[in-house]
Amino acid sequence: MGTHVGAKSIFARPEFVRPGAMFWADMESAPTKTTGFSFAQQGKIFAWSGQGCYNLAMKNKPNKSRWVQILILLVALLLLALNYIGESPLHWGNINTLQDHFDRHGPAFDAMDAEDYARQAHAFYLNREQHQVKTDTDGTVRIYDATTNAFGAYNADGTTRTYFKPSNGQAYFDRQPGHKGE
Repeated sequence: MGTHVGAKSIFARPEFVRPGAMFWADMESAPTKTTGFSFAQQGKIFAWSGQGCYNLAMKNKPNKSRWVQILILLVALLLLALNYIGESPLHWGNINTLQDHFDRHGPAFDAMDAEDYARQAHAFYLNREQHQVKTDTDGTVRIYDATTNAFGAYNADGTTRTYFKPSNGQAYFDRQPGHKGE
């Protein structure tokens, strides 16, 4: 979209010019060592950063195909965002219950905050093959680690329902519905 000068072309915005760049408005004051860059356009504003010359006077009209590309990108981003509405990035089934679960069970896992608690619960699910697992007919997955007394219940999609340390440990897990194995 910028006017081409030598091998460089940028938008007319200051953040595209490196700190310490020199500016000039006419070719009379331009540096003599331009390493192959030609300055054919008199009266434009140029910047020299040591790695090239940039024309900062943008008079070209935007390319219509560029606008079409931008529109397609925006639509794609919107569709992607709509897929994530309502989903928790923490893999917690009902995000509205996370704070309550953290308040009740987080200290048992030395969780620093609700997000840390949710991450630990998800990590427990991801390592389920190392622990006892039961799967219910509705797809609910229950996991128990007798060594740490950690218990987690997960929805069929892998999101957490709850994660805590039951007071009666193995007996609590044994009473849970489902068949052993995944």
